[in-house]
Amino acid sequence: MISIQPRDRVAPEQFLHAGHVIVAARGGRNTAAAYDLPFSNAIVGTQFFVLEVDPAVDPHFVAWFLRSERIRRYFDTRRKGSHVQLIQLTDLAEIDVPLPPLDVQRKLVEFARLTAEERALSARLADLRSRYFDELLHHRAFAGHSS
Repeated sequence: MISIQPRDRVAPEQFLHAGHVIVAARGGRNTAAAYDLPFSNAIVGTQFFVLEVDPAVDPHFVAWFLRSERIRRYFDTRRKGSHVQLIQLTDLAEIDVPLPPLDVQRKLVEFARLTAEERALSARLADLRSRYFDELLHHRAFAGHSS
């Protein structure tokens, strides 16, 4: 078995915990995710910000909000860098996240999840329908003709 040891000790506050929200600090896309994996020894690199969310707030709601079009536009006006665009921690800290009651937060997250699932299923259905009609037309066009 191979054991990889970091050169420096990892401070306990650097480990991810359930309820943290991970935000990409680099790139042109809004990427945020709630950490809810069962691993107690996971850490992220400096290309991410880790937000510790109050237990009274759903971290999935915060991640959803940070991926929203409204926040994308906010970051688009503040990103720094010409080749690799960066988000500053101060810009992230200035975002005022609206906090409806916890049950409403959870309903909004579930609605967003279902909407994304519907969008994916609709795209798959459109693709399958297109393939079906292509095959049908191909079959009709060459029915009775040998290759």
